[in-house]
Amino acid sequence: MRNSDMKSFWLLVVLVMNVLSVFQHGHKMVAAEDCEQELRGFDIECMYYMNKGDPRILNPNHRCCKVITDAFPKLSCCCNNLSRKVVFPPGASVGDTLSWTRVLHCFSYCDRPLPVGYKCWKFTVPPVHPPSKLLE
Repeated sequence: MRNSDMKSFWLLVVLVMNVLSVFQHGHKMVAAEDCEQELRGFDIECMYYMNKGDPRILNPNHRCCKVITDAFPKLSCCCNNLSRKVVFPPGASVGDTLSWTRVLHCFSYCDRPLPVGYKCWKFTVPPVHPPSKLLE
């Protein structure tokens, strides 16, 4: 699958997930608008760099780093919503589609490394981050 096809695929998955999320959680929208905005930013700008679909570790672009920087103080909101189901693959959640090695790399690259022991969904940041094979 070409790089542009992969981006288009993930964008479609993200858009469908967000539409379903709004309908499912509509009654909480006022209190959760900031959280939804952060999640949408991660979905649109960072999922390409954090998903399991590509074994390479890529440096995120400046837009993804801005999302990470803006969301960092409210990261627990994003972590609490990783159990949301996605349309594809069937039965998977948002957290299931992430490569945690790639997530750690993105946060570190954007000068917001996750602290050792930090818990996000089913993942706990290990004492030593796994080595990454960086490809530009």
